[in-house]
Amino acid sequence: MVVMQRCWYLHVRDCGPEGFLAEANYTDTFIDQSLILEVERKTLVIKSAQLEVRRGKPEVASASVGNLVGITAYFGSGRKLREALGAAPALLDMASQALTAVIQAEIFFYQERGFATAAEYEDFWDKTYQNACVLYSNLDRVEQRFMDYVKDHQPGRNLFHRYLTTSLDISGEKSQICGHLMDSFHEMTLSLNLDQDYQIQKASASMLRCPDAVCREALARVPGLEGMDLTTGELKRYHEKCGGSTGCTHIGQLVQEAAYTLDIYQKNKQ
Repeated sequence: MVVMQRCWYLHVRDCGPEGFLAEANYTDTFIDQSLILEVERKTLVIKSAQLEVRRGKPEVASASVGNLVGITAYFGSGRKLREALGAAPALLDMASQALTAVIQAEIFFYQERGFATAAEYEDFWDKTYQNACVLYSNLDRVEQRFMDYVKDHQPGRNLFHRYLTTSLDISGEKSQICGHLMDSFHEMTLSLNLDQDYQIQKASASMLRCPDAVCREALARVPGLEGMDLTTGELKRYHEKCGGSTGCTHIGQLVQEAAYTLDIYQKNKQ
């Protein structure tokens, strides 16, 4: 029986030459809320931030999200996000994912960001993400570079979107957590079978869409989670197992959100 579900929908919507909206919509069994960021196009500075809470108790006063104004929605802003929303973990997660969506959308307006050519922009990513995952650790073996992968993508006003879901199913003394990530560039799933103590008995994943075949080599690391306890206290070890230079950051995110899903369920059933 499914006892807990969580769902995110992220999108970056073009609003003309001045900027765009980066929106993180989050719904689970207990809350339903959205974080809407107005971002300046050229600088990626957050000009306004609004929180809509449709169901559930807000973690912080709505006015508190105003602390996000002035933060650049880009690499290196993690510390400032934590300072602004450290007391609100769900909101912090939403803000972090909204910034990730902005970074992913940049590929469709990179020239406005100061990159003269596609090759220059791709070189920037190669250096920024060097050894961050199996793809960027094996560029010499990649058959399709990312700029080629997205060349036929026609974003329209929606520059980037991502769906991410997790669900917890408990049947007697056993349980299963499934995670799904599907966005403009990727599509993958995760399945974790747990025993009565929430220890991972079987871990598997699949990639339906990914930038290059080399990405799928990260799937071989997922069974390394077996035998571990699915708790938020093990997050660092999860990333060591699924991430790094031979892993996939997106699979790692699904494992992390699976752990949070179990944690939220346990706290709310008490």
